Amino acid sequence: MAFKKEKVANQSIELLSLIDMIFILLVFFLVTTFAGMGPGDEQALMIPTPKNRPGHAQLFIQIRNTGEYFWLDDRAQNVVSDLMLRFSLYPANMKNRMVWEQLESRFTFKSDEFESRLNGFVKSAKAKPDREYYIIIRCPDNIAYSSVMRIISILSSAENIKYGCIGGEMSDIRGTRVATGIYRGRTVLKIDF
Repeated sequence: MAFKKEKVANQSIELLSLIDMIFILLVFFLVTTFAGMGPGDEQALMIPTPKNRPGHAQLFIQIRNTGEYFWLDDRAQNVVSDLMLRFSLYPANMKNRMVWEQLESRFTFKSDEFESRLNGFVKSAKAKPDREYYIIIRCPDNIAYSSVMRIISILSSAENIKYGCIGGEMSDIRGTRVATGIYRGRTVLKIDF
């Protein structure tokens, strides 16, 4: 009996979808590799150093849970530079702790003095309507909404003041490394977590 051979269709592997899959995996691994290469930038809070110049944040406000306010303005850059120089012989972790202690003691204000400073800032901004001012407000998650809204209502009384709110507490910053440097072409207080 004669058996007929079945004709086997010419089977081929579909390379186009395989190439697409390899390309997608390559892109995925490249993106995740480059994202993981900059942990210093990812773990740093870049506070635009307050400067009384157009295009810079003129004020950084950290609301504290105790009813106090941490206020960094254009004087902060010189103070940090002087403190880094003054404490330069100390080990890095001690130097950073001492710098923050000095910054906190010099730039932390009670509610009355803070509101007075804020009203003075708004008054000077209104006197120069052709300039824009940028404010960063940093708030703890459990702060009363009315505390933040009080600041925003004072700031929004001047049309040339722009502000932004971000979350976070003073304790997030307290144990960090502080340095001044250039970030994306601007001088900043770099706070590394």
